[in-house]
Order: sequence, then structure tokens, then C-alpha cells
Amino acid sequence: MARAGARTLVITVDPARRLADALGVELGQATRPAPIDPRAQDRLFARMPDPRSSMDDFTLWLFTDEERRRRFRENRAVQEMADSIAGIHEILTVTLLQHEVDSGDYDEVVLDTAPSRHALAFLTYPNRLLDLLEARALSWLAAAADNSERGEDESSSATGAIFAWGKARLEALFARVIGLPGLRSLSSMFGDLFTVRERWAALARRTQVMLADPATRYLLVGAPTGGALDDIIYLAGSLERQKLRPTAIVLNRSEQEPPAYAREVQALLDKDPSLLSEREQQILRQTLEVLASEHAARKAAADEATHQIGKRLPRGVPVVRLPFVGPASPRDIVMSLADEWSRIKLA
Repeated sequence: MARAGARTLVITVDPARRLADALGVELGQATRPAPIDPRAQDRLFARMPDPRSSMDDFTLWLFTDEERRRRFRENRAVQEMADSIAGIHEILTVTLLQHEVDSGDYDEVVLDTAPSRHALAFLTYPNRLLDLLEARALSWLAAAADNSERGEDESSSATGAIFAWGKARLEALFARVIGLPGLRSLSSMFGDLFTVRERWAALARRTQVMLADPATRYLLVGAPTGGALDDIIYLAGSLERQKLRPTAIVLNRSEQEPPAYAREVQALLDKDPSLLSEREQQILRQTLEVLASEHAARKAAADEATHQIGKRLPRGVPVVRLPFVGPASPRDIVMSLADEWSRIKLA
């Protein structure tokens, strides 16, 4: 994309860091240029968010009131969420993704997920966030935080007494699980979120629209193996449940033609075998036979995977077959695959 003239941002959340290493820069929370290829002419950028830094950035964006922002950051429940609650990193990443799209700084924003069956879980987060932000429980917890801030004097009325009774029942229910300090931290966190929930809900709604937009593309990447193929089918089903479909299935190590270098070496060997001794010719021919056998095995596996995809996925989903790239540096592998992609046209 960058080679074609688009300002392109890659957000990678793959903990394996293979893409981060391949881009040749130390990736972190801040966006950095990725000068991997002169042909991209400074149009490629990348970042690799982590939960704690994402929470800080999110808090800075979400709260315009400095005191509330400080209190939210220092809240024990918020700090524990940033460190340990499953899914918080993905929620913050989707928020970051939408923020970058809204910025208008980039023509293309690419989210590189971890290679797992949960890779598309982020599709459900906007709806889940809206359910949370619009739930009665959020209003109740916000009121609990507001009531505790006002003090006991304002709870002396009949309404205050009823509220105090309800609050006591809630505390009794959760005290054995998270304790009273934890409950108060949680109430304070939701109280602060309540004040900005429309701002966050608006972002979640925009993200819903973006994820369903026909211009948003979903590429499911895997190898032509049984396990990887099952994962691709599973992920395609995840998209279908969201009324979406894959833009393409990408199969790695699946070239249809023998490697060009092997064909060229074979042609030179056939043209003038006198360049090498008989022993050298024998070694080279054996090496070419091994390469041909490996290619044939990869091609057969990819042919079968392509056949299975055609049977098990909706008609019309294209399969992109990328070649096997032999031992090379991560940068060289990315450059080689970029050369292949330059010849591929997707809708």
C-alpha cells in the first residue's frame, strides 16, 4: 500500500513480534516511521500498543477534566484492569484503531492480530461496550460513587436510607469476592466513566459502522495445514456471525510454480554442464531434486487446502497463494512477500 502511494499505518498486537522485528524499528506505543523500503518513500508507519500505555492514552482522550482524569488513572480498579483483565487490551486497541481512522492522517490503517482463533474477538467489542455503557448497572454504580462523595448527611432522608440499604446489600454481595475497598474503587471507576459515557459510546458506534463498512477488508492468513485450515474456517464463521465475509484467504508457503531460482539453476546446468565437475553436478542435481520434492509437497497441500476452502466457505471468496521464502532475514521475507502482493489485485 505504501509503495502504491498510500500513507499506511500498521498497528500490530501480535505478541510474537515477528512483524515488529521485520520492520526494522523498535516498536512501542508511539507511532514511528518504518523505513524498510525506499519505494515506500516515508509513507509506512507502525506502532505496537501495550495495555498500560494504551490505558494512559485512552484516559487522556476520554477525559477533558484534569482532576477526573487524574483520579481515574490512580483508581486501583483501573490499574488492575490495565494489567490483568482478559480483553482489556483488545478493547483499548479497537479504541485506538478508531482514533487513528478518525485522525485522517492515514489512507490505510492495518490491524495485525495474533494468529489465534480469538483474533476476531474485537468485532464484538463495540456492541459489548455499548451494552455496558447503556446498562442500568452503570447508572447504579455511578450513583453509588456519587452518594459516597456527598457524605452521610445527604443520606438521612427516606430516599437516602433506601439507597443506603441497597448499597449495603450490594456490598454484602461482593465483599467476599473483591472486598469493600475493591467495590468502592469499582464504583468510583464506573462513576467517572458515567460522566463521559456518551463520548465513549459515540466512539463505539463509529467503530461498529467502520467494522461493517464494505471498505473494511478482512484477510484471513494461514498455512495449508489441517490445523491452520480449521482456524481459517472458524474465523470465517466468526465473520459470518457478524454478517461479514472475508475479503480473501491468504495461504502462506503455497506457490503454484517452482521457485524461479531453482528453474534458473536447472536451466544453466542443462545449458553448460562443463562449468562444474561431475561431482559438483551430482550434488547440485540432488539439491534441485530435494527442492522440487519440497515444492511439490507444498503445492499439493495448498491445492487441497484451496479445494477445502472452496467447499466450506461462501462462493466467491478468493484464495491468495503466497510463495515459500527460504531462510532469510525477517526484512528480506517481508520485502519478498511485498513483491508478490504488488502483483495481486483484490476488490
